[in-house]
Amino acid sequence: MIYSTGNGVEINKAKAFEWFQKAAEQRHAVAQFNLALMYIKGDGVAVDKAKAFEGHQKAAEQGHAVAQYRLAVMYQRGDGVEDDKAKTFEWYQKAAEKGLVAAQAKLSECYRDGEGEEKDLGLGACKLFCVNTDGTLIGDWLSDHQIR
Repeated sequence: MIYSTGNGVEINKAKAFEWFQKAAEQRHAVAQFNLALMYIKGDGVAVDKAKAFEGHQKAAEQGHAVAQYRLAVMYQRGDGVEDDKAKTFEWYQKAAEKGLVAAQAKLSECYRDGEGEEKDLGLGACKLFCVNTDGTLIGDWLSDHQIR
């Protein structure tokens, strides 16, 4: 990470890429995410949307919330992968459940617009912004108890 930010050393994108790649091969989610960002931006490496998607997917599958969000965006836009509304919804939901506010907002749009999930302008649209102190979504609790 220090080579990508220049924290205490001179910025060296090639070395940053090399170290991120080594860590990513060891299933380090943050390194997988950082590699994906490098591929998206062409930061020290050629732009490669397919590799960016792969890095986001690997990190997302390990629970990296921002990677989950960015993976949803890629599915929504068809960026590096074919667009898929169901996958968009799935990954926004996972990131939202981790408390990522941007994902909660995007997920509420999915409910509002009926993208990847049945349109729900009531509970579905508002439940995402109602989070219990333990991080669970109040809307999920309400749904589990069949309160509408």
